Amino acid sequence: DEEDDPEPDPDPDEEDDPEPDPDPDEEDDPDEDTDHIPTEGSPCGGQESYIDIRNNERYNLVEIGSLCWFAESLNYETSNSWCYENSDANCSAFGRLYTFEAAKSACPSGWKLPDDDDFKEVEQVAGMSVGDRGRSGWRGVREGDKIKSQSDWDGNNEIGFSALPAGGREADGEFTGINKGVSFWTTTDSGAAAWTRHLYSGFSGINRTLLPKGSGISVRCIKDY
Repeated sequence: DEEDDPEPDPDPDEEDDPEPDPDPDEEDDPDEDTDHIPTEGSPCGGQESYIDIRNNERYNLVEIGSLCWFAESLNYETSNSWCYENSDANCSAFGRLYTFEAAKSACPSGWKLPDDDDFKEVEQVAGMSVGDRGRSGWRGVREGDKIKSQSDWDGNNEIGFSALPAGGREADGEFTGINKGVSFWTTTDSGAAAWTRHLYSGFSGINRTLLPKGSGISVRCIKDY
């Protein structure tokens, strides 16, 4: 169902005070987005992370536009949710894959599954035109790169969404696309399908497409005000 897819000389008797060497154990995080760190009075209320008390899973938070988002995909076990190829390591790395019905109630209390318009706001912040945001299929120019993580594939994570190539599970149970692509549910449905957002390696845009509700794909939660 996816579509194709910038002085004077120093005093010689005065010795320079060298700067201390950086801590060798402290490395820069390529996906740390300092421009979108939550501050008090902002959408995330100054919170930089959230701990889901249901399983003590910790999620980084990111502010995009007027919304507070999980900067990681949900990893909470429900019925009709899976680890890619049933591997716990894949759940730890990429989060779980949920059917549409499971996704609608999977987010913790105080958080919810985003709708189609919530994702359009992310696309607006990433620079997508109004006309493109309303279309289906592959849209935009570099907006997809701006929401992909810098690690694991070809993104620059400019707005801090940090999408990872989690792959997905077809309605027939086949796992496909890990390390190549990722899809995210919205609450906006249409009959037996629902609107999703899809990213794929080598494609710089964002695909807005309908997927069957029985598909297993990733979930991002937003703060429920």
